[in-house]
Amino acid sequence: MPGFSTGYLGGAIPLISQLRSTFFLNTGAFTVAAQGGADVPAFSVPFNMPAAFSWTNRNSLNSVTRSQPLTVSWTGTAADANVFVAGGGVDISASATTVFVCLAHPGDLSLTVPPQVLANIPPQHTRPSQSLGAIYLDEMPFSSPTTFTASGLTAGQVMPAQVLGKSVAFQ
Repeated sequence: MPGFSTGYLGGAIPLISQLRSTFFLNTGAFTVAAQGGADVPAFSVPFNMPAAFSWTNRNSLNSVTRSQPLTVSWTGTAADANVFVAGGGVDISASATTVFVCLAHPGDLSLTVPPQVLANIPPQHTRPSQSLGAIYLDEMPFSSPTTFTASGLTAGQVMPAQVLGKSVAFQ
């Protein structure tokens, strides 16, 4: 059956896991291998995991005022990397959820999310256990993925992504 398949390796996800985030793959060369099946035979794909980037203002983002711009800054990404800032909030008691994704230009070292985007995120509930908020910073090589071919596949790509996250309170 035709479809799309993805995989996730390692780390912890803010709001879902209380574990400390760790890199699963260090910088260097790796190979993804699959046993294959009825439609696609076994294959292996070598790829390189880039050096980790740094979210430079991560520790100062504990509370986000939704009526003010939110600037996220970083260093150490590849010059042609695609960097995303994503975030969102959940008000459990009101069954309200909003998320956003903003894309920086390749080579940028910061991105500012405008208040018009943040305004729809539910604010921190008076009872903190009734709401969740998080911001993510993600680097992916959309302009230079590792491509591969295998019998039975129309196309194949490996894109090693690095995603850093942080729980925040939206005010």
